[in-house]
Amino acid sequence: MNIAPNKPLPLLLNKGTETDYKRIDQYQTHLKTLAKLESIDWAKDEKIPPSASALVDDLELHLVFGDSFDFEAEIGRLNKEIEKLTKETTKIETKLDNKNYTAKAPKEVVKKDRDKLTENQTLITKLQAHLEKLRN
Repeated sequence: MNIAPNKPLPLLLNKGTETDYKRIDQYQTHLKTLAKLESIDWAKDEKIPPSASALVDDLELHLVFGDSFDFEAEIGRLNKEIEKLTKETTKIETKLDNKNYTAKAPKEVVKKDRDKLTENQTLITKLQAHLEKLRN
C-alpha cells in the first residue's frame, strides 16, 4: 500500500473474545515492537476509520493508515480475497453436493469440509461488509 515499513501505525482491534483481550494485554509491548505499531487500542463499537483489515476468528484487526491510505488498493485486495474464498467455497459445495462423496468419505473429512464451508461463508460475509464500509 506504499506505506513506509518503518512508519509506526496504530492498530485498532474490534470484537474478539475474552482470550483475545488477555493475549493483547499480555503481549502488547512485544506486538508494538515486532510489528512497529504506534499503538494498540480496542474500537469499543466506535466507527472504524479507513484501514487495512484482517480477521482472526471473531477478532477484527484494523491497521489505520490515516491520510496515506489507498482506498482503491484495499478495495482491490478485499475483492481478490472474496473471489478466492468464493471459488474455494464453490469447490467445497460441489464436493458436499456429491452423494457418493458424502456417503464414502470418512465422516471426519466430511465434517471438516462442512466446517470449512461455514467458516468461508462467514468470512466472505465479514469481508463484504468491510468492503461496503470502504465504498461508503
